[in-house]
Amino acid sequence: MGGRGMIVISRQRLFQAIFVIWVVLWANFTIRDLVKAGRLFEYRDLLLRPSAEAKRSYVFGDRFYEFLKICDTKIPRSLNYEIVGLEDGSLDQRRAAYLLYPRLESAAADYILVYNLPSFERKSYKSFLVIDKHRYVLKRER
Repeated sequence: MGGRGMIVISRQRLFQAIFVIWVVLWANFTIRDLVKAGRLFEYRDLLLRPSAEAKRSYVFGDRFYEFLKICDTKIPRSLNYEIVGLEDGSLDQRRAAYLLYPRLESAAADYILVYNLPSFERKSYKSFLVIDKHRYVLKRER
């Protein structure tokens, strides 16, 4: 019962062929979108960073990451904080929450982290740490 010129393809070979085609199309569309948006070199730079720490710094922004790392070392882990100078609900605010965990953000904070504001004051808080005139930390007076 052999038909001449009949091609028999096993299910496994068919699956492999479909998978290869899917991967090629996926890679094509992804790379094309990165090139059109001008982000291909940004991703290359990110991939070439030598450590997870360097990659986080690149993604967070070097200035912001430096500020958060300093705050992470200076603020006790059991106390809470408030961050001002960021848009409420912004990605940077979520990044800060990630990096400063297990500290929690609170309206009645022990520390106020001030980022990108040349002057900020609040009653019953005093200067605790100054990195520069736009990045500093205030501590609640007891």
